[in-house]
Amino acid sequence: MAVAGITRSQFQRLFFNGGLRDIIGLRYEMKPEEFSRIYNVMTSDSAFEEDYHIAGVGLPALTDEGAEIAFDRFYRGPSIRYNHADFTLGIGFSHQFQRDIKMNVMNERAGALGTSFRQCPEVLVADDFNNGFVAGTPAAEPYGAALNYDNVALFSASHPLIRGGGATGQVQSNVLATPSTLSVSSYRDMLTLSRLLFDDTGVLRIQLTMRDLVVPPQLEFVAKEIVKSAGRPDTANRADNVTKDATGIIVWDFLLNAKYWFVVADKSMHKLKFFWREKFGTRTWMDDNTETHWIRGRSAFSHGYSDYIGVFGTNPS
Repeated sequence: MAVAGITRSQFQRLFFNGGLRDIIGLRYEMKPEEFSRIYNVMTSDSAFEEDYHIAGVGLPALTDEGAEIAFDRFYRGPSIRYNHADFTLGIGFSHQFQRDIKMNVMNERAGALGTSFRQCPEVLVADDFNNGFVAGTPAAEPYGAALNYDNVALFSASHPLIRGGGATGQVQSNVLATPSTLSVSSYRDMLTLSRLLFDDTGVLRIQLTMRDLVVPPQLEFVAKEIVKSAGRPDTANRADNVTKDATGIIVWDFLLNAKYWFVVADKSMHKLKFFWREKFGTRTWMDDNTETHWIRGRSAFSHGYSDYIGVFGTNPS
């Protein structure tokens, strides 16, 4: 269905001289991009991107003299597909609006679209974490999101391992056993949990370096006390804070729950992914039939995760 452009009747006050000094609501300072501090951001030149899981060999077998050598093999795991989604938005002005306007609102249109398109991935990518404790179904994944590749939530106590994993097999957790608010003790528990994971063989330990504590704005100063203080903020005598600077801190303004918090490994050690298929761009044209001047923005991207390894969280109520 065709949508009409903006006409003079919608903004009549802008067509009179004198008295009007400023237009409020189209220009605010935006914070630097946040999701790219956490996710591996890449470009794609394909209709989709796909990752594939393989479990390697286990530990070597004790072999007696003259005994046959034991053989192992690789095991196939789940795959995950990133289907790029397109996002568009347009805005138009009638010929009469452009001709008679006393303040150059037209100059604001590209900037307003740029702000909108800049925040779109922030909101959708943050939802990987906002909804990360609830398992969905891959068929229902919205907005180019690649989620739930192993049929559990991103943050779960029951991630199945490829070799022997499943409902009755070996699983492991990337959540605290008891959901806990952010404190010195729970922060230490999370760092300890990050040292206890196996790879998909279930027998080979992996080494992760936790890089950042990720928190919503409501936990910014609690996080700074825990990570930056020389003394423990939870003790009267300010005992040494042995986890001082154990990680950095990322305050992610698009996290919606004031109590949820997370720890993520270095980007090389986790599989949180974002693919740009088409970065934000604009196109303008004139509709000669209605004499409306249009501008539209477009971008295309996908996001999600190909593994839970290297990402930890907790969801206290």
